[in-house]
Amino acid sequence: MAKVFISYSHDSAEHGERVLRFADALRLHGVDAELDRYHQRPPQGWPAWCEEQLRPEVSSHVLMICTRTYHDRAPRRGGGDLNKAGGLKPAAPQDRAALVPPAGLEPARPSRSSGF
Repeated sequence: MAKVFISYSHDSAEHGERVLRFADALRLHGVDAELDRYHQRPPQGWPAWCEEQLRPEVSSHVLMICTRTYHDRAPRRGGGDLNKAGGLKPAAPQDRAALVPPAGLEPARPSRSSGF
């Protein structure tokens, strides 16, 4: 079964709840969606956990919920699950990644220069 890792920035509690509802809906429709909210603090820490989720043998796809905050933090490698893991690297090539703007928000389009 395909596994989808969902990466997002922790903009607000409301945004976090929307992402969780989205992941829950994917799971209800048979998608093996992975999200940090499904776990307690992992023993290896969040950066290592995120890096592990990006590996092709762990996740077949990566969805980036790309808000303005996510986009703005990407060049500094400072926010969002994907950035906790050091950014989109060869472990998660572009053919396994998709940018998803949240409902009601203007899409933020990362440039190739920001690491995507």
